[in-house]
Amino acid sequence: QNLTKYAILASFLLMYSFGLGGYLYARSSTEGNILLNVPMAREPGEDEAEYYLFLLGRIGCGTTIVFAWPLMILPCRESLLEVVDVWFHHSHPRDSTTENEILELPAEGDSPEDDANNDDGCSPHIKPSVLIRHDPIQSDYIFRNALLHYGSTMCVIITCYLAAVAVTGVAVVWSFAGSSMAFFIAFILPCGCFVVIESAVPTAEEGGDRKGGWIWLARGMFCLSAVGAVVCTVNNTMSLWR
Repeated sequence: QNLTKYAILASFLLMYSFGLGGYLYARSSTEGNILLNVPMAREPGEDEAEYYLFLLGRIGCGTTIVFAWPLMILPCRESLLEVVDVWFHHSHPRDSTTENEILELPAEGDSPEDDANNDDGCSPHIKPSVLIRHDPIQSDYIFRNALLHYGSTMCVIITCYLAAVAVTGVAVVWSFAGSSMAFFIAFILPCGCFVVIESAVPTAEEGGDRKGGWIWLARGMFCLSAVGAVVCTVNNTMSLWR
């Protein structure tokens, strides 16, 4: 745990130093990629140490991308195949009979009032509606299909490459990621999941502890975040075409 904290702190200080140093170097003309502020070819009178320092930075940036790319493609591909496998092959049973193993049948003489007095506040006889995974993801049909397995990998790689070539700079990527994906990951997705999960909890009359106020708060955050994401994305798109 301490090692993780130190790693995050070191990464934060390193990235912050690069960002601050890049701004102090180029000021108002700072590019989205600070290496673009430095000429590729060595100019007459340029400090030799400065030239090789930025050359080393370019090599390091390329090396980092080459080794980090597989680490980012792997979870992307597995998530894509997981969604396809669930939708088309139904490999994750919903409300399967195996769930009954964890559900206790009411003993003779038990009353509904006894269920309401459980430690978790929920009746053990209420069957949840969830997707259950019993086998590793590699055993799914779509992972055992070589054509789909390697084809999806190539699809992700080609899509990333075309997107990287099409954009004018990394600043465009960050602007769209901040206006759409940041809203989606930080607000829209968590609030939506909370509403769906909490809405499945029984009400107090049913022996549960559904939190209606929190559900409405999450719905409000969901709506505001969705509006903010749309407005910011449209604004970035319009500014890109100007």
